[in-house]
Amino acid sequence: MWWLLLIRIGASQLLTCIQYRVALAWWRKQGCG
Repeated sequence: MWWLLLIRIGASQLLTCIQYRVALAWWRKQGCG
C-alpha cells in the first residue's frame, strides 16, 4: 500500500502548489506585487 501513501503525498504537494499560485495571483491583482 506504499503507492497509496505516495499518491497522498503527491496530492498534498500539488494542492500546496495550487494554493501558492492562487495566492500569488491574488497578491498581484491587489497591485502589491
